[in-house]
Amino acid sequence: QDIVLSNHEVEANHHFCNKLWHMSRLIMLLFKSLSGPQQDEVKGGWEQIDEYESQLGYPERGFLSLLHKLISDTTDRLHKLQIGVGRDIFVFSYDIFAGLYLELSKFKFNENPGADYLVNVMKVVMYGMDRLMRILHPYMPHITEVIHQSLPIPRHFPLINDKWPSVSVSGEDGFKHDEDAVKRLLTLKNLLGHIRGLRAIHQVKNSKLFTQIQVEAATEQICADLRQEQQFIEKMCGIEKDDLRFHIPRHNLAKSQLDRNNSNSMEADRYKYNGTAGSVMSSVLDGHGGLRVSIPKDQLQNSEMQKKRLSKQRQALEKQIQVLERKLSSLDFTEKAPPMKVEEAREKHARKSAEIAEVVRALASL
Repeated sequence: QDIVLSNHEVEANHHFCNKLWHMSRLIMLLFKSLSGPQQDEVKGGWEQIDEYESQLGYPERGFLSLLHKLISDTTDRLHKLQIGVGRDIFVFSYDIFAGLYLELSKFKFNENPGADYLVNVMKVVMYGMDRLMRILHPYMPHITEVIHQSLPIPRHFPLINDKWPSVSVSGEDGFKHDEDAVKRLLTLKNLLGHIRGLRAIHQVKNSKLFTQIQVEAATEQICADLRQEQQFIEKMCGIEKDDLRFHIPRHNLAKSQLDRNNSNSMEADRYKYNGTAGSVMSSVLDGHGGLRVSIPKDQLQNSEMQKKRLSKQRQALEKQIQVLERKLSSLDFTEKAPPMKVEEAREKHARKSAEIAEVVRALASL
């Protein structure tokens, strides 16, 4: 069957290959930063997840759970000859592995070089890269083989002759799927993406650091998780050190908790922006965590030029969404086109709808 192959898709795949190559180089740099005994420990036990599972934090457990779900879904779809599942691997590699967990791992290595817990972090990174190369091998045999050969792990066969990773979300390989850790990891991802998205939409210069940022979460557990990674969030989002505060709404506290948490609430109040109610931009994130981010408006560009740019972007997105809606409402397309093409159109419509919601939110804040 003929397929439509655009230059844009070729360029995207080229950039994806570069991303995988840079990921492997970073992993090798992190591995070489460990001491000799630590490197030997990683080489000897990186695959026995069940032996060190209890020592892992929620980012590691969430990452492994998402990886195992991806492997399980990929295996099922390949058995059904649904080769379009490569898109899921692409998204996981960019958004979860490279964009979140690998960045978090690099930050931990830089902040605490030589720490004992970095051994388990390195084991998870190595396990993730090994499994990613295996499930990508049917799509990209050459670069995955070269990258897999560069990893400091035992190899018995080339990937084409090696075993396919066999896992299930029920944990038959010794590691149980941790849905709670997944939600906590995705909450961190959503917060990072939202604040960085605001910087991009409002064209805030990289050299300008945000200050007096307030994040309101639904529960104290979410606040504790985010405080645990506060320095990482500040670095990734361009926030002044120790100028990011997390708290929960007072109406979410049980009466018995009010006194116990009063000091935390008072601390949060000290960092509230000292201005009028209209001088703070608050935005609510969709998804896990029930997060609300508050940023002083004077830290965001507020010009007529900015409004014009966002208005143009909104018009362009509206046109794209209209085209997609006409396509999806056509029975000729939904009933006769390949199922994967229909699914791709629906996913694109969802992405564009999310983008226009961000633009509308940004316009409303100006």
